[in-house]
Amino acid sequence: KAKDHLNLFQYDQALTLLKQAIEIEPDSWEPFFLAGRAYLKMKNEAEAEKYLSKAIQLNPSELEVQKALGALYISYAKVAQGKGQTSEMGEFLHKACRAYPGGTKIWQSLLEQWWKAGEYDKIKKEGDFIVKSNALALEQAEDVNLQAALVIVARTYYRDGDFASTDIYLDHAGRIRNHNEEMYTIQRELKNKAEESTKKLVDDAKASYGKGDYNKALELLQNANKMPGSKSSEILEMMDKIEKEASLMKSLNTIDGLIGSSKYVEALEKLDEASLQFPEDQKIAVRMASVTVEVEKIRAVEAKAGAAVIAEKKRKLDHIQQLRLTIKEGQENEEKKNYDVAILSYEKAIKLSPGNKDLVKKVAMLQELSKKARDRQNAFSTSFTEFESLFTSGNFSECHAKGQTMLADFPENKKSISVILAETCLKLGKFDEAKEAVVALEGDSEHETLYQYVLGIVAYQQGNKDLALEQLKKVSARNANFRPDVSSTIYWIYLYQMQIGIYILMVAIAFPLIKAGREALANWKVSRMINRIEKIKENGDYVANLGFLEERFEKEDVPNFKQVAVMLAEALLRTGKTQKAYELVNNLLKKDSRNPLARRIAGEACLLLEDTTPTGLEHIQGLLKIDETRKDVISYLSRVYIRQQADHKMAQDFILKAISINPADTEAIVFLADLYMKKQIFNPQTLKIFERAIKIAPEVPEYYMAIIENYQRSDTPQEAIKWREIAHNKFPSQDDFMVDRPKAGVARSGLKLKSENDAPIASSVFPDYDSIGEDEEIVPARTPVKSTATNTATFITGPQKNCPHCNAANSLKEYYCSTCGKPFGG
Repeated sequence: KAKDHLNLFQYDQALTLLKQAIEIEPDSWEPFFLAGRAYLKMKNEAEAEKYLSKAIQLNPSELEVQKALGALYISYAKVAQGKGQTSEMGEFLHKACRAYPGGTKIWQSLLEQWWKAGEYDKIKKEGDFIVKSNALALEQAEDVNLQAALVIVARTYYRDGDFASTDIYLDHAGRIRNHNEEMYTIQRELKNKAEESTKKLVDDAKASYGKGDYNKALELLQNANKMPGSKSSEILEMMDKIEKEASLMKSLNTIDGLIGSSKYVEALEKLDEASLQFPEDQKIAVRMASVTVEVEKIRAVEAKAGAAVIAEKKRKLDHIQQLRLTIKEGQENEEKKNYDVAILSYEKAIKLSPGNKDLVKKVAMLQELSKKARDRQNAFSTSFTEFESLFTSGNFSECHAKGQTMLADFPENKKSISVILAETCLKLGKFDEAKEAVVALEGDSEHETLYQYVLGIVAYQQGNKDLALEQLKKVSARNANFRPDVSSTIYWIYLYQMQIGIYILMVAIAFPLIKAGREALANWKVSRMINRIEKIKENGDYVANLGFLEERFEKEDVPNFKQVAVMLAEALLRTGKTQKAYELVNNLLKKDSRNPLARRIAGEACLLLEDTTPTGLEHIQGLLKIDETRKDVISYLSRVYIRQQADHKMAQDFILKAISINPADTEAIVFLADLYMKKQIFNPQTLKIFERAIKIAPEVPEYYMAIIENYQRSDTPQEAIKWREIAHNKFPSQDDFMVDRPKAGVARSGLKLKSENDAPIASSVFPDYDSIGEDEEIVPARTPVKSTATNTATFITGPQKNCPHCNAANSLKEYYCSTCGKPFGG
């Protein structure tokens, strides 16, 4: 919107909108840039500088902003020069260079001014920035002004005797393909100076080396090596020689200090390192021989003392290890309740550690536990003999009671008790207890046959014939005479299975008849439901059968499920449940996008819900494919596109249709007129719109300008002159409507930075920079999107996306292509 105002020279309105844009997105550079350009047109340079400075801060690489701010500082520099303020002129030139680093002609003028003023440090500070900012120009090697500026920087370093930096900038300047005599002169002088300086530095280095000042000699040689044209190989060889000798002397001093402190081992380590670096040096060899003798003496004494210490440590470790093993044996036997064996291990440990009171207490405690264990074992043996006697004599009731008591009193002997108790429970018919008791024998190979026998008999008694047969067959295979009831039980199981087989055969004969009857009943029910659905469809009585349709939809128990879904959606739509109807058909369209009834219901629902999303608008547009006379649909789409400020082809077509239906729709006419002016669309159709807009808003001069432009482009100058006269009479103060005024576009503008009243400046001192920032377009150049309908171009700012149908560029905020009018989603 601000750009539209700028194109119509309405700067105050544009600035108001741009400031709103800045509040919405303060990190966007473009509104600051456009505001700065607007202030320039209003001759408010102070505000323009503030906004342009913020724009370049947000986007330092934007060339249009660089040029605009640079041109503003150049205008300041011109004013300062006209007033004779040389220092201020230089400051503004420097700001212009920093704002627009690619202006190499400005750099050349600024550096020449600094050279004349003797400000050499300023020149040197800017050298590196000039090179980095103009890397592309150096690659292209054609910018003569850049070469001249770099030669000035090289001349400054040469003046101060910094030959290395001089050579660097001469090398940069030499990349430009241009003959520069001053550059060649400096190169020749630099070569001569460098040779003299290099020779002097090498001589001084040799003198320092002779005095033993290695650091000073190396420093001088490093400086000599940096000189342009120096014989680096000779200097590097000398540096290598001095560094080695300096390193040797340093090592020897360190070694001598260690020897003086009787640190022979450390001294020998240093000598080993030095001998690797200087293998043929005699001084190192002599010191190594003497130090080695001293180290061997020290190591012999240490070895003898170390052997005795090691032997004693080994003896103590063996003693501790033996004690630990003995205690561990005692603990393991104690856990197994082998108290007598554990006592023997702990008594052996007491002999290894006589003063250990804990071991003595442990032995006393184990002796007491051993006595209790023997007494308990004797009691168990007595009870078990009585328990076994009761079972043998067939007194199973008392035997069962005795067994339960013994399990409570002697749980550690559960396995021995369970052997008799399990069979006792079988005899008494206590099958669950028998199964519970025999669990203690699981995995015991000694009592495996008894375990399988008890499980088999219990399974048989509880009706699990398959498990019983499996277990008893294992018993029979192992020992056929284990118990007398094994064979008889297996026989009765086989007999039972034969009876079951006869029953299964009878059921198998009857089953197909039952199945056929069920299928016939099910088919009758489905056929009845299908007939009812078809009848509802024929009568169209969806609302009266809403409950039936909802039930069929929930159960999904009919073949024509999609038809039921559409009928239910129609019923919901008729009963005012629009949102639910839309959700139902929308899910159906995801699976069957071509269903005409579902598409119609979706369109009607979206129209009732006033859905303005791209999908909703697409559904509503589908209603016109079914019935092109739907005026309510056309009017609704026109209102939506006007409200959305849509400017694509499809929006224009629908708004035109709405106007044809309702010629008195002033909102649509004004919207189209503004849109055609914005997009510079002029043809016979737009002419009619502009004429209607003038009737609606006769006080708007832009409509007159648009109709004049329309007639000029359609080669009817007489009509254009007639309308210009009408507009001149209506707006006599408007220069645009002067009869003798040359024709111009409606949306044409240019924000030039040079004022007509600017004072002329001598070109010999101040080059011509008027072209900087003088773009004819207000906005930076962007990709033009050509409209096939009007043969005009629209410039898109910001992020873009390509249309999947015609590949034209569009703004991200658009839902429909501004060229072909098709939606991006399909």
